[in-house]
Amino acid sequence: MDAAAVELVTKDRWTVGLMVAGLQLLVLVMAGYVWLAARAYRRGDKAIGVILTVLFLLAGGGWSVGVPLALALGWASARRWQVGWFMAAWTLVILLAAADIALAAVMKGMSLDEWRAAFGWLPDLGPGRR
Repeated sequence: MDAAAVELVTKDRWTVGLMVAGLQLLVLVMAGYVWLAARAYRRGDKAIGVILTVLFLLAGGGWSVGVPLALALGWASARRWQVGWFMAAWTLVILLAAADIALAAVMKGMSLDEWRAAFGWLPDLGPGRR
């Protein structure tokens, strides 16, 4: 396998790896969403709990509207619900998932020359790894 093919395989592996990592983080985002909706019910904010539940069930898992709304409502209610620690961690997971998926999308669209310019020279993998 020549050097260009090795670089292409490496680029593709990084793209797939970042997408898989982003999808794994999205599982944590959705678990946090469900936990936050349950916390709203437990703390007596039934209206917020109902809104988050309906968005979870009707809007494709709440991705487009539910997660940003839950993030805003969660931060607004963080002190009252005593979930500041959770909101900080959940916000970080959301940002990491978005960054992973965005970077994978950008990398997928890159040509091999753009990949070389952005990431430089890739080391030789040795005779057994070609």
